[in-house]
Amino acid sequence: MFISALIFEILSPRQVFAMSSLAFLTFSLLVGSSRAFKTFQAEIPNGNKVPHPCKANFMWPGVGHQNRFGGGVNNQLGLDFKKAGYWWSKDICQADSDADGLTNGQELGDPECAWSVGKIPSRTNNISHPGICDPYNSPLCTLKNSFVECEMEEFVCPTLNDTDVNHMDLTFLETTIPPTETNYYCMTFDLPNDQDYHMIATEPIMDNMEVLHHILVYECEDDNSTLIPTPQACGMEAKGSCRNIIGLWIVREKLEIHYNNPMEKFGLKDKSGIRIHYQPIKSDVQDLVTVILGTTLFEIPAGEPRVEVDSICKGSCTRLLLRKPAKIFGAINHMHYLGSEMSMQLFRGGKKVADVAVDRSYNYYSPVVHTISLTCSSPAWLLWV
Repeated sequence: MFISALIFEILSPRQVFAMSSLAFLTFSLLVGSSRAFKTFQAEIPNGNKVPHPCKANFMWPGVGHQNRFGGGVNNQLGLDFKKAGYWWSKDICQADSDADGLTNGQELGDPECAWSVGKIPSRTNNISHPGICDPYNSPLCTLKNSFVECEMEEFVCPTLNDTDVNHMDLTFLETTIPPTETNYYCMTFDLPNDQDYHMIATEPIMDNMEVLHHILVYECEDDNSTLIPTPQACGMEAKGSCRNIIGLWIVREKLEIHYNNPMEKFGLKDKSGIRIHYQPIKSDVQDLVTVILGTTLFEIPAGEPRVEVDSICKGSCTRLLLRKPAKIFGAINHMHYLGSEMSMQLFRGGKKVADVAVDRSYNYYSPVVHTISLTCSSPAWLLWV
């Protein structure tokens, strides 16, 4: 049995919001055998919208720290904010913590230093990091920004060198992105069907990082599923027979890309996608499956500064989802902008046996993948309730 707890911070007390929230669990099927303090983000204007200075569409939720996720050594903004008693005063607003010629208020969308907690800043776009000198690689800023990491992580997987491993690139045809903030586009692809395969790894193929937010791959359950030969607007929800996030090899896949164009620019184009690595099924390799749990629709009452929602997936349901023992090795919590905290626990016999995914400071732009070692022999992670 799973219990999921969700906490929301209300940004507009006069509205009632319809919300959905999901948790993604990744399992292996057994075949025969410190984050940034969200309270501090709320104490500065646009604290949850501060971008990474050199990685497009990456955020820096730990605004006052050298570690972008928070914790550890403070950057100069963090030191100044601490000295100011963690209060967005006129002095801290007018200061230029990173010494790049712009005040902290100008960088955070409060150039007039009129913002106060709970208010909407006078500007919510064109936000920059007040603790990182910009341009980040200029002669003025290079030494100051020695803690900033601009290189993307290298993908290393020795198994991909095996002789029976093949790969296939699923990429969009070049697509013009509309001048609106959020867009979802989909395209289907046919996969090899000469035999059964295991997909063993995926790599993102990133073209235009200025607008690329995330990529999902859905399985299409039958050959008669709707063909989408070119990228088309498809909305956020999976529809038709292509509904399940891929967890095993199937004949057809639907690729969905979420584009984020907060500046609503015209003429942006993209041809991103994903590379899948696959090999013929082996008897000693376990199958993998992704299960989505969560509450699909609920209302957040007006006038409440903090709301907590609990949802339960009972053992009678998990037995229907999975017909054999499965070990959890990864999980991710997913909410949207109003989400503040989220946690997911595994219960057995009415007692909690594991915290599967706990985000005390949830950030939509910086999702955390919670991983559990596959070598762990503890029964706490065994889903069979």
